[in-house]
Amino acid sequence: MINLSDLNDEFFEIVHLTKNEDLSDFSAEKGYGLEVYLKKYALLDEEIKMSRTYLIKDIRTKQIVAYFTLRSGLITVSRGLLKGFDAYTGIELANFAVNDNYRKVNNMVAHLGSYVFYQFILPLTLEIAEYVGASYLYIFSLPKDKLMAHYETMGFVHTSEKMRRFVYSHIKPAYDKGCVFMWQKL
Repeated sequence: MINLSDLNDEFFEIVHLTKNEDLSDFSAEKGYGLEVYLKKYALLDEEIKMSRTYLIKDIRTKQIVAYFTLRSGLITVSRGLLKGFDAYTGIELANFAVNDNYRKVNNMVAHLGSYVFYQFILPLTLEIAEYVGASYLYIFSLPKDKLMAHYETMGFVHTSEKMRRFVYSHIKPAYDKGCVFMWQKL
């Protein structure tokens, strides 16, 4: 199994969220719900084994750069009217945000979210998929064109409105109401 420190590079490190973390500096201005989740609910979800949250930190300053939350999940795909559905295992990227306070001070780091995705999230997800047999990585994106386009550059696609409604009726959490289901094959 992968050791989290194997993903570290010369700039950033990945750590699992613990009770001892100081989260007060983390800010997600455009995704305030993501900030609230990290500060108020992430540890609770850890305790009940609902999900795992990881922090990306600057190696020099130890400031939180970004965070993401993973959990196992299920994707359902319709076989057609009255023909049932197929179910595929997946890993949900339930939360993903860059710390706006870090970005303000370190604006020279271009494409920080994409970097975190390719350096930390994708390798960890691929490793987890090997152990649990997951076929897909998926996310429920806010329905903002710029954000969805950003996820598309990272390999995510979205389905037709009809398919989204079907998926939503089976697996979409209530708190993701209004979000768009996006996925990629692992």
